[in-house]
Amino acid sequence: MTAPAIVVRGATVALCRRTNLRKAFLAPWHEEVAGIWLYSLALAQRNTKVAIHQTTLVLNHHHTEVTPTEANLPDFKRLLHGESSKALNALMARERYDQPRQLWDDRATHTMRLLDAEAQAAHMIYGHVNVVAAGLVRTPSEMPGWTFDFGMWKCGAIMVRRPSVYFDPDVYPEWLPLTFTPSPELYRAFGGDLDALVHHIRKLAEGAVGALREARGGRPVIGAAALRRIHPWNEPRTMREPGGDRVPTFKHGARGLTAKLWDIAGALDTKRFRAEHHEARLERLAGEPAVFPYGTYLMRVQHGAEVAEPHGDALVTLPGRTLDEVKEELANREGARHRKLELDPIRDAFRDEAGDIVEAEDVELVRASPSVTTSSAAKPSSAIAETEQRPGPKAGHRFTPGTSDAGRAGEGASRVVVLRDVRRGRPPNKTSDPPA
Repeated sequence: MTAPAIVVRGATVALCRRTNLRKAFLAPWHEEVAGIWLYSLALAQRNTKVAIHQTTLVLNHHHTEVTPTEANLPDFKRLLHGESSKALNALMARERYDQPRQLWDDRATHTMRLLDAEAQAAHMIYGHVNVVAAGLVRTPSEMPGWTFDFGMWKCGAIMVRRPSVYFDPDVYPEWLPLTFTPSPELYRAFGGDLDALVHHIRKLAEGAVGALREARGGRPVIGAAALRRIHPWNEPRTMREPGGDRVPTFKHGARGLTAKLWDIAGALDTKRFRAEHHEARLERLAGEPAVFPYGTYLMRVQHGAEVAEPHGDALVTLPGRTLDEVKEELANREGARHRKLELDPIRDAFRDEAGDIVEAEDVELVRASPSVTTSSAAKPSSAIAETEQRPGPKAGHRFTPGTSDAGRAGEGASRVVVLRDVRRGRPPNKTSDPPA
């Protein structure tokens, strides 16, 4: 049975979810992909009032960091993934690609609480530069479609236009505001100095990009032009990662003995929540009065179950502060002795772990089989290596003769990836390719 989610107000969390079969549905194969994602974000933010800090699309998954101002994070995730899935399915149907129907992976959204300012800064930078680690572009600003910048924390809301598919003009407004703000703990760590915060986070991001490019050792990136030509049914060469590994539910930036103490405290807090939730559930099933632990969502919202107050020694289940509460605290000089953010450990960690990050995140798309005549969308970019030590997966178009026969289409390939269009060839490209 899946462990119950911990949902608390003011908890900054990192969200990550993959597409179904790891297909490149989130790639910039159409100019409206980014617009659909941003409009879905704005819609979910309007309906739930969740504060959004950063978001990045990486071909087949996204990295997004948020802080719920109310204990309603599951509502935000449901709206975001539900609306974006339906709109992207509609876009693929209009452009005459096969629709996946289930756009997102059947696994639940990975939700990890970021306990302190160091963890929040490190993870937001990691998400932001993930396109560099994956070998897609040289810098995040080169990513086609749309790119987040930490300076958006200072500009207020950006206006997102309603996409031309799925969203009914009679129901959805033509423009929606989308606001990016710093996380409350990051803002507090800099004493409310937003200019200094943005400056230092940008410097950390630049350092991370440099470390990742150095770790790649001069290997070429796919590039903006090739990214725009990616077929949405393409996928990485590697198979889906095996299950059974421990899935982290919290992250902190502490080091040394403090880090060990936080690890133990966080694990015990999570274990206690799950044990109390299980016991309360059994009591309720037996018809007895049951009080669920603080952080319970489903039983509270759908069944009106009673929820206890948070434990005094809680860590992962402890409610956090919203940005407005931190601003009020600083205005009243209650936060005058704020804890300064330690930047050097974050910078050092990216430099030391850049090689591991690149190895884990590097994306090599499935190559088209030379024995199969494919559409221009299915052809590999020049950035994809042509020499391999053993046969890998090959890509072929669904209507190409022999594609359904793995032996004939793959020519010894380990597997065949079928690029699924409704007709032969990709819909005509109405715009010229951007410069690489």
